[in-house]
Amino acid sequence: MKRRAGKIIQPGKKDPALSTVHGHFRILEDEGEIVVYAKERTGRKEKYYGLTLYGFLWSLSPKLVETKFAAILKRWLSEDGFNFLLPKEEVMKSIEDEKVALSLGKICLAISDGLPDTRDLLDFLRSMGYDESNPHVAQLLIQFALGASFSKNPAEIIAALKVVCNTSTLPSARKEMRLYAKSQRQGLAKLEQELGLAEGVRHKP
Repeated sequence: MKRRAGKIIQPGKKDPALSTVHGHFRILEDEGEIVVYAKERTGRKEKYYGLTLYGFLWSLSPKLVETKFAAILKRWLSEDGFNFLLPKEEVMKSIEDEKVALSLGKICLAISDGLPDTRDLLDFLRSMGYDESNPHVAQLLIQFALGASFSKNPAEIIAALKVVCNTSTLPSARKEMRLYAKSQRQGLAKLEQELGLAEGVRHKP
């Protein structure tokens, strides 16, 4: 059985038996661990399973990023069921540039390295009724993971972000980082105010 977030995923009463391969796939699908890519062949509908964004990130290694990242990413971007960090059309065009592809790969690898640090945040969001497949939750977890990884290797991540945010083929990356920086400033300003640390503000107990 698969263990996730401190609990064991078990089949419910209506789930197929665990003894079947389809039973395992059904449970993983319901848990959001895999994505179904449905295709039709010879008039008969068949199911094809593929990676989620989290699965893609977890599968990366430094060697893959340095040697095959663009090819691997192109493979998954061609699937309708695969969601990525940035618009697919922009990414497909931008990774033709080897430097951009390598930089984007390093950012993805940094997010992957920081994902274990999001476990407590994810558990909290689940307890509040949020689903990690929700795009807003996924974005929050990814931003948190990147921030956690940033403290371990800031120079390399900044260098990669500079390349990605300043290429003309990825305007969405620049926009996302601008919004991220703005939200961080607002959050810190609110914290300063709450703690009475802002200039000219006296904390009221």
